[in-house]
Amino acid sequence: MKLTRKQLTKMMAYHEAGHAVIARVLKININYVTILSPDDTADAVALTHSATYHARDADKEPQLHALMMDAVVSLAGPHAEARHRLPKGRRIPDEWDDGRQHAMSFAREAALVKRGVNLREIDLKATPLYKRVSLTAGTHIGGSLPVR
Repeated sequence: MKLTRKQLTKMMAYHEAGHAVIARVLKININYVTILSPDDTADAVALTHSATYHARDADKEPQLHALMMDAVVSLAGPHAEARHRLPKGRRIPDEWDDGRQHAMSFAREAALVKRGVNLREIDLKATPLYKRVSLTAGTHIGGSLPVR
């Protein structure tokens, strides 16, 4: 069953407000919250600062705390949305699963930090791998898609 424009806008508003409100509760700054074109190509964003980024050079405990705060903000949108869910039979769009994926990523990083892994060192090792993967993706795209 397709959502009406009004229903979609309302769901998006609750979702993004969830991120924003919890970020403020946790004293994480918010850059902006917006809903763009609530139709089939709907997009919405609550852009907040990252507690993890601000704690990147801190000791283990502040890093763990920051990772958990970012995970909470990531999950606040889906939880706010679920609290104000539409009637039965209406499905929440799959693309709003980002919050769950981000929270799991923060939880994985927290598990690494708990084990004593230095995330800065991981980033230094991961950057060349990322560049190689990006180059490979670009090469595949270049060989597979025509230029306009």
